[in-house]
Amino acid sequence: YMGKTGTLTCNLMEFKNLVAAGVAYGEDRNLDEQVFLSRPRVTNVDFRDANLFTALRDKAHPEHAHVLETVTLLALCHSIITQKNEAGEMVYNASSPDELALVNFARFVGVEFLGIDEKNDITLNVMGELYTYRLLYTLEFTSKRKRN
Repeated sequence: YMGKTGTLTCNLMEFKNLVAAGVAYGEDRNLDEQVFLSRPRVTNVDFRDANLFTALRDKAHPEHAHVLETVTLLALCHSIITQKNEAGEMVYNASSPDELALVNFARFVGVEFLGIDEKNDITLNVMGELYTYRLLYTLEFTSKRKRN
């Protein structure tokens, strides 16, 4: 991207770390290569901490509820639109690489945003189970709000 001043910039975000209820994930890069390759292929995500997957998979894990809630909120709180490409695959149309990285991370770890319908119902696939949430309000981004 070429800005007004002629400066060449690239607005790219890669998701690498997550903090849920004060517990940090992402520093350990201990995810087995086979497990990594079995995850959905997404852009803007460079995350390989097996500890997060353990917390998500094991409902008895002390951090399970916190991690699941955090990832679910990442999959819900955005303005991404879904589309199907020629191959019938779900594609996210995001207004920023930041939004795309957050939603792709949720998808990568097992909480997939499937879309929003005309009644403002959002559907998520949470580790194989479908959940529906009602969108009540959207707080639009403005440059005035950014300064506050």
